[in-house]
Amino acid sequence: IQNLTNKNIKSIILSGDNQESVAKIAKNLNITEFYAALKPEEKFEFIKAKMHKEKVLFVGDGINDAPALNLASASISFSKANDLAKKSGDFILIKDDLMLIDYCFTLAKKTKRIIKLNLFWAFVYNSLCIPIAAGFVPWVSLSPHLAALAMSCSSIAVVLNSLRLRSLKYHNSLTAR
Repeated sequence: IQNLTNKNIKSIILSGDNQESVAKIAKNLNITEFYAALKPEEKFEFIKAKMHKEKVLFVGDGINDAPALNLASASISFSKANDLAKKSGDFILIKDDLMLIDYCFTLAKKTKRIIKLNLFWAFVYNSLCIPIAAGFVPWVSLSPHLAALAMSCSSIAVVLNSLRLRSLKYHNSLTAR
């Protein structure tokens, strides 16, 4: 929760559990805004109201979370969750580890950077090489075989750049203690 807060992501608890249990969990997690004893339709309406102002990520694992999971901008469920919750979520976390939510944000940010970089290099490459291959640059001659090889090299460069995502490993700082 602290990692998400550091990224300016606000955490709110919406729970069907009793007030005392939810307050205790919220205090332990340092979450100031929480709601207890909510019915599925109340969670749905809360998400609906929030979505008018901002994007909403909803994390849930029960049947009562399914409507909110469907409605949210993005939603996460867990592999051990109810089948309806798993089908309603956009993502399913294999491990029941909330630290993975922060990892998802980190992975998404790095993925977006790599996609932008790939698009930039593809644009530069195509802007330079297509006119040459088409014969529009009279002082440079490029055979179709070399043009095909250059295009293959461009595709390989994009794939290799994308493989950098594999270097981003999940490290749960809580298990290191």
